[in-house]
Amino acid sequence: MSRYIDASIPTADVAEVKHGRWVVIDGTPYCSVCRRQCDYNGDGTHSKSLFCPNCEKNGRRRQIMKSVLISIRPMWCRLIASGKKTIEVRKTYPKLPTPFKCYIYCTQDKGLSLWKSKTYAYADDRSHNMYDIRGNGKVIGEFMCDLIGLHPGTDVPSSCVPIEELKKYANGKMLARWHISDVKIYDQPRELRDFGKKRPPQSWCYVDAE
Repeated sequence: MSRYIDASIPTADVAEVKHGRWVVIDGTPYCSVCRRQCDYNGDGTHSKSLFCPNCEKNGRRRQIMKSVLISIRPMWCRLIASGKKTIEVRKTYPKLPTPFKCYIYCTQDKGLSLWKSKTYAYADDRSHNMYDIRGNGKVIGEFMCDLIGLHPGTDVPSSCVPIEELKKYANGKMLARWHISDVKIYDQPRELRDFGKKRPPQSWCYVDAE
């Protein structure tokens, strides 16, 4: 069964929380910023402080807005660009309130490249048009992650990943499903240095929001 982060807390309580709103996962309340368990009882009462002690203590850190740089293989980049792939599956997820922006880094795969123009994108070992731009090793676009779900490594059709590969990747543990929305593919791919990075992340990493 999937578990979604659900901000189903009474409005009055949400308005009072200054250091991260309450979210509930399987009936357990967490801070939306640092993911630590909060003192919200789930019935409109609070056992201790109304604020998350961790964020209240480290409130200055929240002044710097963060986004995510995520490494994705060319074949998956093509499916994201086409709108067919709307779920990205990872073992971990950022400690950021949704929605947050994700920059798509297209990995350097051997034998397969992402090629794009202003109107289409495809993955192949060679270009079909002399004017198409190769996206490998570049940041080729961005999307908004508007929902994080936890899922046992079973069938996730919107991820376009075969069941057996998901099970092997999960190895008996829960996986994080990043919901992809508002995809924007750049006309001209960007360099990693534009995001203050010299090398790509193995999975994902934080970057400063633009």
